[in-house]
Amino acid sequence: MSANKSHRAEGQNQTGNDTNQNKEVAASVNSIQTCFSLLPTLSVNIKNILGENCQVRVMADSGSESTFISEKCLKLLGLKRKNARFQIKGLQDFKIAMTRGCVEIDLVSLHDPKVKLPVKAYVLEKLTAPLPTEK
Repeated sequence: MSANKSHRAEGQNQTGNDTNQNKEVAASVNSIQTCFSLLPTLSVNIKNILGENCQVRVMADSGSESTFISEKCLKLLGLKRKNARFQIKGLQDFKIAMTRGCVEIDLVSLHDPKVKLPVKAYVLEKLTAPLPTEK
């Protein structure tokens, strides 16, 4: 069974001229109990710092109100982040992580480069824990 847990981020947005205090951002995560469930993933292109398409795998979580990118992916793409720090919290105000900035990117279809989804992704050290292994 898996239970859907809701998370939110609180903090001061310091990107550009936007200085909204106490902005809340919600995201969801599936917790694993006796068996596991996986969120769907898809492959898309994201342009790196040189403007070249790089194929990346993204996790689709329809319950999340925010988009996140790992520190490793950001570095591999060579993208520059903007300042944005939010505390990600879960149930009972449990502190999950602190964002490390944000980046604006386009998720581009592998099949039709005209299909693009612009997103603002918040940077986290890592997005998932290692997947469980079956014994």
